[in-house]
Amino acid sequence: MGAAFRTIRAAAGQTVARDLDHACDSLDDIARLVVEAARQRADLLVLPECAYPAYYVRGRDEYLRADLLRTAALLDRLSRMAADARLHLVCGVVEEVGDVLFNSAAVFDPAGRLIGMARKNFLWDCDNRWFAAGDAISVFDTALGRVGVLICADARAPEITATLAAQGAGLIVQPTAWVDVGRPGAGSRIEPRTARDLYNIQPDFLIEARAREFGVPFVCADKAGPEPPLHYVGQSLLIDAEGRVRQRGPIEGEALIVDDISPKVARPARVTAAQAARLCDAPTATIQAIAGASFREPVVAELSVSRSRVEFGRSRHAALDGDDMRSFASARCLALDGAQVIHATHAPEDVATLRARAAENRIFVLASTRRRNLVITPDGWIAAESSSPEDEARATVDLSEADIKRFTPETDLWAQRRPWCYKL
Repeated sequence: MGAAFRTIRAAAGQTVARDLDHACDSLDDIARLVVEAARQRADLLVLPECAYPAYYVRGRDEYLRADLLRTAALLDRLSRMAADARLHLVCGVVEEVGDVLFNSAAVFDPAGRLIGMARKNFLWDCDNRWFAAGDAISVFDTALGRVGVLICADARAPEITATLAAQGAGLIVQPTAWVDVGRPGAGSRIEPRTARDLYNIQPDFLIEARAREFGVPFVCADKAGPEPPLHYVGQSLLIDAEGRVRQRGPIEGEALIVDDISPKVARPARVTAAQAARLCDAPTATIQAIAGASFREPVVAELSVSRSRVEFGRSRHAALDGDDMRSFASARCLALDGAQVIHATHAPEDVATLRARAAENRIFVLASTRRRNLVITPDGWIAAESSSPEDEARATVDLSEADIKRFTPETDLWAQRRPWCYKL
């Protein structure tokens, strides 16, 4: 077993995005961040998803033909870096197993020993073109305690973080490549936009919500800048077990963020036996919320909520007490059973968690807190917010958005669930 938890000096190394043709520069970036982390006496350094050679590898055959360090040689190089710097190192890599590629993270101890490899479980968009999904959700025993690994979009599936918590993780590390999905009102993604328009839900609210729900700190290392056709949003994070942002990296450019973090044994998910059975069952959902759907005719409706009245339109809806919204399980089961709208009565003031419930399930959430009322869309946007609990929050929405369970054209929320991996 790993050592008892102690306060550690944690670092997240944010790299400038580089494409496959400039992979050698990525190695220099990694080496520079390792040296700087050692200079700042870090116990742990986390580096981004596919820090070498690139995240967008264009295709399996093209990757295998490219003049790159193969996995074994790269792991040997990273091992020597960890040993020279005398720190724990977590680095995103492309893992080759025969002609199969995995989006993986290598975990090294300060002697350079490879503790283990974690493989991305929930593949995002272009991942599905060249990577195979991992069949394990990984927690490793280290001298820092038990460390769980998420890789980027793994954080979007709440069962994955819940599984890490159930396995006793006291710290979660996340090599990531948070892709810009566009901030509402910022214009088309293909039009010129400022850096401040770059947006992804994970650094905005999702990681904060995950840390708070499970009572465990996160160390998240992102890329920044363009790697055509993608653009990364930077904002690497150190978040404590209460969900407070301790350090946030810049939107643009290389950075090393460092702070003292106190790992804590994660809180297991609040899940009943019936809910656990439902969540760990086959990945198919009810007929109303069809896995694989990418287009439906619009269903325009008015959704509104106030202290005294709720308007659901012609939606499939359900209600939950606000305390049930603190855990992912109740809303997840209702969404799997076809709910388009959930009304959260007596909801907590924790808006990040309310937004997470909407976004992780692609449903609408109507929330009534002591201070305000909210209408939240399946993307996690706040479509309407009242200034007091007596005032109404109202929005015109398309209910069909809650039946399209795709984050992107190649990322299907329901079809890509891997419940045989979940331990709740």
